[in-house]
Amino acid sequence: MSLVTNYGQLKQWLRDRLMDAELGGNEDSFVFDGHTMLMAELSSLLDMTLETTLTLGATEGEYTIAIPAGLNEVVSFYLDDQNETRLEELTSRQIDTYRQSNILSQPMVYSREANAFEFAPFYGEHDAILVYKASFDFFTDDSSTNWLLTNRPAAYQQAALVYAAQFNDDAEIEAKAEKQANREIVSLIEWNRKRSRPHMGKLQPATRATP
Repeated sequence: MSLVTNYGQLKQWLRDRLMDAELGGNEDSFVFDGHTMLMAELSSLLDMTLETTLTLGATEGEYTIAIPAGLNEVVSFYLDDQNETRLEELTSRQIDTYRQSNILSQPMVYSREANAFEFAPFYGEHDAILVYKASFDFFTDDSSTNWLLTNRPAAYQQAALVYAAQFNDDAEIEAKAEKQANREIVSLIEWNRKRSRPHMGKLQPATRATP
């Protein structure tokens, strides 16, 4: 099975899967109908809370890191250190001023730009835990994705395949795809039910250099 991580690859997978069928250029509609079906079935996951680890400063001189797909709201952002130091959010203008201040050792603050987080001050490499609410927005272009497509592509593949098979009057493929899509939905609902409440991190004071 080919790798599917974005909207364009999802549509190509659909073409490859039904290579002997005529899709009539309706791949966008099939994916949208599949998306609508998934959103209706996964209402308990909409705006769900997720947790991920981001490595900050892995590349020297880099003070930004890409925002995870589907991020809707930051719940908590803290360093994966002994103190679980929480990162505080500032505006872009505030972080520019903060970067010039006399504060040492850890990226204590961040700002949220269009597609990335920016940190200051910054020394060395740190792992940080991001707890956030995710949404499953529909795709804007072939390179776009969301949390569900990134982490559970089979859900989108099978849901879209249901409608593509309907279009081609292929009852056998439709039935198989619907069964697999429902299996993915049940698995996601159960996974979400079992997850523990996210950790929030502890607010720590910044460490200032001695003049």
